[in-house]
Amino acid sequence: MLAVDVGGTFTDVVAIENHSIKVTKVPTNPLNTEESVVAGAAAIGVAGATVFNHASTAGLNAIITRRLPKIAFLTTLGHRDMLDMARTWRPLEALTDPGWRRPFGDAARPLVPRYLRRGIHERMLSNGQVLLSLDEEQAREQLAVLKQCEVKGVAICLLNAYVNSQHEIRLRELVKEVLGDDIPCSISSETSPLAKEYARASTTVVDVFMKIIFTHYSENLAVGLRAANFQGEINFADCAAKLVASDMAMEQPYDV
Repeated sequence: MLAVDVGGTFTDVVAIENHSIKVTKVPTNPLNTEESVVAGAAAIGVAGATVFNHASTAGLNAIITRRLPKIAFLTTLGHRDMLDMARTWRPLEALTDPGWRRPFGDAARPLVPRYLRRGIHERMLSNGQVLLSLDEEQAREQLAVLKQCEVKGVAICLLNAYVNSQHEIRLRELVKEVLGDDIPCSISSETSPLAKEYARASTTVVDVFMKIIFTHYSENLAVGLRAANFQGEINFADCAAKLVASDMAMEQPYDV
C-alpha cells in the first residue's frame, strides 16, 4: 500500500509492504503537483502495490490564497449577493451597530467577483410550485456575457431548487449549449440540496472550483502511475479523512 500527502512545499510518500515502512519526500511542483506525486511514487516503488491513497491540500490552498480559476455564479434575479451576505448572522452586541464588520469573511475577497454573478429571471416557491417560469432568452443573454468574460466554470444556485430542480437542470443545459460541453457546471440541487441558500451556494461554487482543479489532475495522476507500472486502486481522502475511489471522488470533488 502507498499513501501520499501533497503539501505546498513537499510531497510525502509512504509505502507499507511486508510489515516494513518506506518513506520518501520530494519537492512539490506548484504548477503540476501530480508530477511530484508520480516522482515520489516512482522513487519509492509502485510496481506491485495494490492501493494508492492520496490526500491533498491543493483545493484548500487555492481557496485560502484565492489563486482560483475564473468562474460564474447564476442565481435567481435579485439574489446574486448571497455569497457576500452569507447567513447574515451577528453577535448580540452588534445587532444595532452599523459599523460592525466580521473579523473574517469573503466580502473583501469574494470567491466569485460580483460582475460574474448573474441574476436569472425565474422563481420557484418553497413548495416546489413555479411562480415565474425560467426566462430562457434572458438566461441566454446572461450566458453570452459570461462567454465574453471567458469563464472556466459555472455554479448554479436558484432559490428553492432543493425542492424542485427543474429550472436548475434546464439552466445547466443552456450553459452547455452557449458555453460548451467542456465548461464544468454544478447545480446546487445535486451538489448540496439544502434548504439554506448560502450553504447550497457556497458548496456549489467550491464544487466547480474543485472540478477544474482536480479533474485533469486526477486523470494525469492515473496516467503517470500506470506508466510507473502501478495497477492497483487509487483513492482520494475527503475532508472527513475518509478514503473514496478516485472516480467517485471526482463526482463530488468539493468533498476532496
